[in-house]
Amino acid sequence: AQQQQGDNMLLINALTVVGDKIYRRETTGKRLDQVQCETANKESCSRQEGVSLDQVRAVNGKITAINNGMLNTEDQAAIVAYMQSTGMQLQDGVLVVVNPKINDVISEAAWVAWKKVEQVFGFGTSSAGELNLALQAIAASQGAKLDTNSHSAGNFAVDEMLRKLQENGATNAAVGTVTMFGSPVNAQDTADKVNAVTSGQGTTKQATHVNDFVGALFGGNAPTGGNPDIGALNAHSSYTGELVTSDKNTPQLPGVKDLLAPNQIQERINGSWGYSKPVVVPPRVKPTQEGEAK
Repeated sequence: AQQQQGDNMLLINALTVVGDKIYRRETTGKRLDQVQCETANKESCSRQEGVSLDQVRAVNGKITAINNGMLNTEDQAAIVAYMQSTGMQLQDGVLVVVNPKINDVISEAAWVAWKKVEQVFGFGTSSAGELNLALQAIAASQGAKLDTNSHSAGNFAVDEMLRKLQENGATNAAVGTVTMFGSPVNAQDTADKVNAVTSGQGTTKQATHVNDFVGALFGGNAPTGGNPDIGALNAHSSYTGELVTSDKNTPQLPGVKDLLAPNQIQERINGSWGYSKPVVVPPRVKPTQEGEAK
């Protein structure tokens, strides 16, 4: 009996620790960085840390934000922004909603599972979701649109933003293109939300590697391509926003340290995809336009 009681206490303590880590990840204010390149060839790039909301400015009618997935450091979040953005987006400047890792796999996995429950049943919010919502409001105030490129669990934050807009009855939200890479959130559901809050003016795109279990199993998203001989982990971490050519030295971010050398990143991307071109996901229901019969 004492052994059982001791085991129960250990389990309770472990769950409390994991729960506390999840709570802190959800509620702690997220840092906003910016990755920008001098050219559309993704060259001469830099990162500005700690961008404040009053510093955010739309360029060419767009604000582009990246939401990174699980198990990413702040530096790796910048690499995700570099890899999954187009050269034109990076030239204008890409904002990174930094969602740093918890530092243990069990807590990270528990956080993702909890986020999936929230997403499926339509409740909950996080500081990352609120930051995306704030960026949408800034875009609206500047007569611009917010484009998001999100990898893996980063898509939960965008889903929260869209759900909040929908709950508030938005029909003219400043949302442009929502792009989902290896998403555990269903792209069809997202397309329907984008369609509803923008009255059909927004667009949803998704890319899912044929071996990416996160996008396919948890997100229920149809594969859009990929080398079937590549393992699941490589498949899930090799998404790019545009065609990557061998003359691009990936990545070129001073002060950012990555686990892989540039040529290793290049080889991984080319071996897994070549180019993970996102496909447009049409909404299931066309919104009723003003003057049309319902």
